[in-house]
Amino acid sequence: MIPLFQAMFVNGVVIISIGPLLPAIMPSLSISLSRAGIIALGLFLGRALGGLALLSLFARVPVHHLLRWAYLLESAVLIVGGLVSTGLWSLFALYLIVGFAAAMPSSITGMWVSYHVRQATGHAMALVVAPYAFATVVTPWVVGALLGAGTSWRWILVGEGVLSAFAGLVPIGRFLPDVPNRRNVRLAEFRKVHAFNPGMLVAILAASFAYVGMESAFGVWLPKFHESILGAGITAAAFTVTIFWTGQLIGRLTIVRLVRRLSASTLAAILAAAGAVLSLGIAWAPSYWVSVPIVLALGLATSALWPLIGGYCSRFPSWHAGVVYTLMGLIGAVGSALFPYAMGPAASSIGFRGTMALLAIPAMAVAGAAVLLGRAGRTAPPSGT
Repeated sequence: MIPLFQAMFVNGVVIISIGPLLPAIMPSLSISLSRAGIIALGLFLGRALGGLALLSLFARVPVHHLLRWAYLLESAVLIVGGLVSTGLWSLFALYLIVGFAAAMPSSITGMWVSYHVRQATGHAMALVVAPYAFATVVTPWVVGALLGAGTSWRWILVGEGVLSAFAGLVPIGRFLPDVPNRRNVRLAEFRKVHAFNPGMLVAILAASFAYVGMESAFGVWLPKFHESILGAGITAAAFTVTIFWTGQLIGRLTIVRLVRRLSASTLAAILAAAGAVLSLGIAWAPSYWVSVPIVLALGLATSALWPLIGGYCSRFPSWHAGVVYTLMGLIGAVGSALFPYAMGPAASSIGFRGTMALLAIPAMAVAGAAVLLGRAGRTAPPSGT
């Protein structure tokens, strides 16, 4: 599983840096608050397209080859685009391609675990995404420190490109066993997956859409919110993403163990409801130092939602489990494209605080979907079938 740890770490670095970089990119390229979400839209729309391509085009390509090609494409675009981007739409194109490439390691990781780990899948999911959480803890702090020291955001993107190139050239991925019997999925196959347990599939996808959209919105906009509304400097503002993902990392290593006492769906519903309350706390925090511990608590509360939801993918038979996980990532990418994009115009219209408060709505949607997932899951075969 070491190649999967590498994949998730590099993904975490590249994806999470967009939020801390945004306060530096916006004035540099004269991008307004209402249009800044277009940059994040490019990243997450690219991830949706990449997930769709993985399902429908690349089934005959071994997963270690897909990993290597994705890294090298990501590297080239980050280095070239970071040096020559001149405006909003060039950055949109840059992140569209980066998102497409980043979808491969992310989707392959969940697909591999869903197929090869049929028992305690939720725990395995939490373990394999821990390097992603670690990267998201470290990256905002490093980016904020570099920006605070006067480093251009362009050179930070170049540095990420070098990291991606290293991941693509190191042959560690060759030791990753393939996922057998993969096929390019067509409509008939989607129907088979849906027919197995339609209620569980819909609940998984609904929870994924709301959760990833909410998580991405916080990752992109927390720095700008703390800079514009709570008066934080650029380094301190970027550090809020580190705080959020510190909570995520701690939670993913500890909270999933509570499944031994509570069902996965019940635990997910409780955590999502807590996330809704904490979202409101951040939105109306009176100062940076009041907000920071709430951000940490939000990270803890939402940390286990992805592995808890993803663990239900293994209830689907054979290679369909990997298809469901990839669909989960695909619909999550759609949410992560829409939510951060919509927050820019919303913040310009109703204010930043009101817009942040609205993120309590998808958190409650996750709680509702988790309840439905628990009901539907009782009719599915147990893990390992």
